[in-house]
Amino acid sequence: MAINHFAVYRVPIPREFQSKGRRTIRVSLAFDPPVRRTRAEYIGTKMNFRLLRGCPSQEVFAHFRARAANEGDPPGIASKFQCDMKPGPKSRDGLTLQTAVKNFVQDTAAYGDEYYLVVRCAGGWAEEQEVSQRFAVVVELEHEPAVQLHARLRQRIRV
Repeated sequence: MAINHFAVYRVPIPREFQSKGRRTIRVSLAFDPPVRRTRAEYIGTKMNFRLLRGCPSQEVFAHFRARAANEGDPPGIASKFQCDMKPGPKSRDGLTLQTAVKNFVQDTAAYGDEYYLVVRCAGGWAEEQEVSQRFAVVVELEHEPAVQLHARLRQRIRV
């Protein structure tokens, strides 16, 4: 990913995952920034992620895109659209391996069958030297009692 850019990934949510039973979404992000061994700020680039639900894609892009100084602050995203994952962003954003979990017990059908995962890359001291940052991201859906989510997701992703 280019430095100071973001990517938005559509996460399909099967109907069976939206209600009945304990459900978990786990997101993991790993990246390999350039490092300095002699400074307190040793990581050259930073990355983070946010999981949003029920929010139109236009609002997601409008919020995260770069802005000129005369455009002012980005439009906010209501807290009801933000998945409150644990640990929160303040605890995980400075790490090169980040994992966070959101547990559900109530019906989530009102948020629709697509969530959005936003992955961002911010330049640090290495911004002058690096043009892109390698990374890997994984989204895991878990449902109790067990539901065959893999086959349903695989069908939707192929379409």
